Amino acid sequence: MRNLVPPPPTATLTDKPANPVWLNWFNSVFRLLGLAPTISQGIIAPTSTPRKVGDMYVDTFLADVYISTGTSTSADWTLIN
Repeated sequence: MRNLVPPPPTATLTDKPANPVWLNWFNSVFRLLGLAPTISQGIIAPTSTPRKVGDMYVDTFLADVYISTGTSTSADWTLIN
């Protein structure tokens, strides 16, 4: 007599896959080295000088998102949406 094995369950479109191990490791290394971008928020456009290239700022009042393209002045924030 053959062993009958039911098919594996299928995931619905609303299920989110778990992060692969390498992605968790990659993100952890970036955080430890201080290379991960910082995301900050406020109710006005950013007026501070970005700490590093790639940092992000969200204006929660106007729903604008900025990314830093330099670290010299507050003009280094670039609106991306």
